[in-house]
Amino acid sequence: MNLHILRERLIESGLSVFTIKDIARLLDTSERAASVYAHRLKKSGMANSVEKGKLSITDDPFVVATQVSIPSYLSFTSAFYLRGRLDQVVNRLYVVSSRRRKELVFMNTPMKFVVFPPERVFGYGKIRKGNSYTVVADLEKAAVDSLYRSGYATISTVVEALSAGFDLELLEKYALMMDSEAALRRTGYIIELLGEETSLKPSTATTYYLNPQADSKGEYSSKWRMYINEVLG
Repeated sequence: MNLHILRERLIESGLSVFTIKDIARLLDTSERAASVYAHRLKKSGMANSVEKGKLSITDDPFVVATQVSIPSYLSFTSAFYLRGRLDQVVNRLYVVSSRRRKELVFMNTPMKFVVFPPERVFGYGKIRKGNSYTVVADLEKAAVDSLYRSGYATISTVVEALSAGFDLELLEKYALMMDSEAALRRTGYIIELLGEETSLKPSTATTYYLNPQADSKGEYSSKWRMYINEVLG
């Protein structure tokens, strides 16, 4: 088969990251024959190597990031950027997945895979990108993810991302679904900081920190039973 035709068929399939088995299934041929096609695609420059056993017909890291490990979705600063809430260009992608895997570098872009328990992998959807798609957290889920796992987006970045508007009901729903007391309290505090009322409230006597990575202790909020150790807004 002509390589250009094969590439078009791969594009039409919606796949941007594929394996030998994918090519064999698409062409209804043997894996041995499919491996020859894969080699020819790579040699001709029509496909890029992603990792052992996987090739891509796109050079877009955002697309590759969520197709190399399924299910997964872009979150934290990567999602804020794609959702139009972060002006600066991101040079590292953060991918939430229920599967543990090593960091990947594609087209000089590092991809960090952050492992969540399966029950916390929700709140995302596909968005069209070029001839394919990527999978991205909803704005509200990216915010809750960032408050659940610090280090991948600062608290101030979360506030900035939400300041242009958000779905209050959805944000509260996601905070509750995460089943994380720390994330719930941080979410509730930020909702009030942005001038909205919230039904979220602490359910334990444990004390938390708004920013668990900050050195300072900050002022204590008796309502949220949390040290506000980062100045926001």
